[in-house]
Order: sequence, then structure tokens, then C-alpha cells
Amino acid sequence: MKLLITLLLVFFASAAYAQSGERYLVLNKPGHIKRIRFVEGDELSFRLKGDKKRYTAEISKIYPDAILFGEVYVPLKNIRSVRYHKDTYLANMVRISSITAVNAGLTIAGIGLASGMVNAASNDGPVYNSLLLGGLWLAGSGTVIKPLYRRNYKLGPNRWLSTIEFAHPPHDAVLIRP
Repeated sequence: MKLLITLLLVFFASAAYAQSGERYLVLNKPGHIKRIRFVEGDELSFRLKGDKKRYTAEISKIYPDAILFGEVYVPLKNIRSVRYHKDTYLANMVRISSITAVNAGLTIAGIGLASGMVNAASNDGPVYNSLLLGGLWLAGSGTVIKPLYRRNYKLGPNRWLSTIEFAHPPHDAVLIRP
């Protein structure tokens, strides 16, 4: 039993040492989830101050006050907003249903509009109008649920980017045995 505990402690200590020296980019924000963490290799979508274009790039290196995207060095203070894409099962289902609702709604609205134009002389007008309105409602609902899987965070006094670095453990650390 002592051997098993010793092996587990050595394993966890080596795992902690392997992770030491890593930096994380953190989006601090109010709410239930206080921080969103980004690591090297993650894709980040952001806007710079004074620029309307949105940039999307993979994080190559994280410095204490800046991020390196490929060969471009971007200071944290120059970033105006960050777009966060949730990558969970539920978020992916919401994204798929949103895209499907918009496409199906526009198709149904187009069929209703075309049928209403063709059959303008007939008395079936309310049926085609309901197709048009139902299709537009479906497309609108698909557009409304889009922020559930993609959120823009405008940086300011309540939301800010910072870096966290895990330091190396001291070499004279004492192993506590039970």
C-alpha cells in the first residue's frame, strides 16, 4: 500500500512539474464562469482597437503582456473584443439547429412567396401567406439563437485579458508522506 501511495505521489509530482512554466491567456469576466482559458494552439478571434476587421488566428506563444500569432506580436492592451466559440455537445447542437432553422425558414418563405405570386388570382391566399410568415419566423428564430454558441466579449473595466503562468516548483520542496 505504501508503495502504491509513493508511486502515485511521484506520478502526480512529475505531472505537476511537466505542466510548470506554462502560460495561459485568461478572459476574466463577471458571472457564473469567471474565467475563460486559452492555451497555445487555440484559435482566437478578436478585434483590435481602432479597427473594424475581425482577426482569427492560432495562438503561437503567450507572453506576459502580449500574444504571438504566427509572426505577428499583438499586445493585450490593443485588443478591443474577443469572440468565444463554445465547443460542447450542446453548443454544437444549437449551432446546427440554428443553421438548419435559417435555411429551412428561408426556403419555406421562398416557396410561400413564389406560390402566392403564381396563384394570386385564386382564393388560397391565406395558405401562402402563412407559409411566408412561418418561414420568416423560422429564419428569425434561427438567427436569434445564434449567440448561444458564439459570444462576443467587449473588453473594458468588467472584462479584461490577462496571462497566468504556472511557476516551477522549488527544488528543495519536501515530500509529505502520510
